[in-house]
Amino acid sequence: MKRINELSQTVQKRARELPANIAQLPGSLESERDRFIKNKTGEEQLRSNLSEPLAPWIGYGQQYEEKMKKKILKIAKDQQNIVNGPPEDANFQFDMKVYVKTAEAVLKEDPELSKLRFILVPQHMTESTFWRNYFYRVMLAKQSVLGSIEDEPEHQPASTLTTPSNKGEVLFDLTADDSDEEDNLLAKDKE
Repeated sequence: MKRINELSQTVQKRARELPANIAQLPGSLESERDRFIKNKTGEEQLRSNLSEPLAPWIGYGQQYEEKMKKKILKIAKDQQNIVNGPPEDANFQFDMKVYVKTAEAVLKEDPELSKLRFILVPQHMTESTFWRNYFYRVMLAKQSVLGSIEDEPEHQPASTLTTPSNKGEVLFDLTADDSDEEDNLLAKDKE
């Protein structure tokens, strides 16, 4: 019986304190929310400072960066590189959120790409499609440069990129100048 009385008194005491606790609840929730927002903005600032926009050729070492930069900058010289998307069987995943910082950096580095983007988006394709097609070509250019480290095929120069499904179909030749590209396209059309 004594135990029941103690329990009853404790419940009554808590019931009397309840209105005061409820009155303090919005203030404590607000302070908790402010603390959460401060922590979140601090994390975002740290994350944004750490994710400085870098061009796609940065970080591969000096011996590859220059070669890679040349190949990547040549992508925007031919509109077809951007207009034609990756083949359906290509193993290429694209998420614009992942590539947005790199896209910012490459636009600063490559005025030709900026001009091409102005021409194509949104009249001919969406922003997302433009960048998907561009970064697919960047991936091929990187593979070409990095693949030249290993054994190169004797029948194909390292700078010529082909589709994975059809080894003979040339997507673009990064060593050819503009007049050679036109000759190559005409020769391909005749075949």
